[in-house]
Amino acid sequence: MKKYIYMKALSSLGILSIASCSDDDFKNKPQTIDINDIALTPINGGCEVEWTPDPEDNNFVFLHIEFTDHDNKPRSYNVSRYGSELVTPFVKDEDGNPVLNENGESVKMVIKDLVNQEFALHFYAYNNDNNRIDLGSRSITPLDYKQCTPDSIFAVSISAKGGRKVILEWKEPQIKTSSTSDKVFFRFKFGEDIVETKNIDLGIHHAEFILENSGECTVEYGTVSAIGKEWVRKYNGTLNVVKFYTQELWEAKDKYLASSAIIEADKIHTPLLIWHNDKDEAVAYEQGRALYLAMRRLQRPAWHLNYKGEGHHLKKWENRLDYSRRVMEFYDYYLKDGKKPEWMKS
Repeated sequence: MKKYIYMKALSSLGILSIASCSDDDFKNKPQTIDINDIALTPINGGCEVEWTPDPEDNNFVFLHIEFTDHDNKPRSYNVSRYGSELVTPFVKDEDGNPVLNENGESVKMVIKDLVNQEFALHFYAYNNDNNRIDLGSRSITPLDYKQCTPDSIFAVSISAKGGRKVILEWKEPQIKTSSTSDKVFFRFKFGEDIVETKNIDLGIHHAEFILENSGECTVEYGTVSAIGKEWVRKYNGTLNVVKFYTQELWEAKDKYLASSAIIEADKIHTPLLIWHNDKDEAVAYEQGRALYLAMRRLQRPAWHLNYKGEGHHLKKWENRLDYSRRVMEFYDYYLKDGKKPEWMKS
C-alpha cells in the first residue's frame, strides 16, 4: 500500500494543515498517472508540458508542477484537464460553462523564461477535493534562451526641445537572469528614407540626444538581444523635432517676429518670474535676458533667476532648493497676500 503526503490550505482560518493518507484512505483520488506519459518538449527559453487526461477519470481536475528556477526562485504551474488557457482556450458550452475534456484530447501549457540548464520538474495530480497525489519528478533542459524575446521597457516618454534635442525617459522591469537584453534603442523615422537610431545601455532610464534631422517623425523603441532579436513598440503620435533658424534675422523677419516673446512684451501684464540659466544648452540665454529687460523697460513686475554655470536643468542640490523657495515665495506674495521677500524688492 502506497503512502502519500498532501497539504490543504484553510484560507478562512489562515492556516495550512498537513496530513498523510494512503491509497485506500484518499477519497475520490485521481486514478494512477504514469509520469512518463507526460510529454516534456524543450523549446527556446522554456519547455512545453503536454499530456492526455483519462476521459473516464472525471475526478482528476488538474496537473500541478513545481520547481526552482535559475534565479533560485520557486515556480508553480497548473495544467487543467479543461485545457490550458495559456495555449488552448477553454471549451465552453452554450451557457458559457467549461466543458470537461472527456474525449481524450491532449492539453498543454508553456513554461517560459528559462536559461539553458537542467531543471527538475515535480508533478502532482489534484482531485475535486483539492487533495493531491505525488507523481514524482522529471528533468528537462530548455534550448538556447538567447532566442527568447528580449525584456521590455514601459512608461516611455519622448519630448523634443529646440536645437533638434530630444529627451528620452523610460522604466524597466526587474531584468531576469534569462534575459539577453543589454540595449534600449529608439528609431526616429523622418519619412520613408531617413532613419536615425540611438542605442542606450539598459539601466540608465534617461537619455538626451541632438538629432541630425528635424521636422515631424515617428518613433519606434524597444530592446535587442545578444543575437539581434528585437522587442519593438511604436510611440503614439508623431514627434516634432525643432531646429533653430539658420537664416539671419533680416532674411526671415516674419519667422523671428512670429516666435518672439519680446515683440509681444507690451501685452504682458501678469507678474513674471523668469528662470533662465546662462549655460542653457537648449534655449539661448540671451532670449530670456532680453524678455526680462523688455519687461523692466515697460516697468512691469518681472524677475530673472540665473543660476550661473547651470544648464537647461538644475543639477546642484542647493540651487534646486533655492529655486523651489523663491517660487513658493513668489506665489505666496501674489496669491496668498504673503510678505514680499527681500529678493523681490530690488
